[in-house]
Amino acid sequence: MSDPGTVAAAATGAVAAVGTQTAAAYLVPTAMVYFGTVVPGVGTIFASGGMVATMQTFAMASSGPVAIVGGATAVVAKLGYNWWTGG
Repeated sequence: MSDPGTVAAAATGAVAAVGTQTAAAYLVPTAMVYFGTVVPGVGTIFASGGMVATMQTFAMASSGPVAIVGGATAVVAKLGYNWWTGG
């Protein structure tokens, strides 16, 4: 991984994944109102495994593993692009 482009791709992927996680955390309340049924005194009822549940899980995940997966995905994408274009 001595190629500066690969290192930059890893850093970009890690930052993008953590940024997406932060955005998901801020959007969970809005998604709950939009996708769920608000029951006064109870909370919001929504489908298990649906959009809101997935956003909550992603938002609550530790940033370390999210950044590692994001960085690794970006490196694989960069290496695949280099292989595909012959670069």
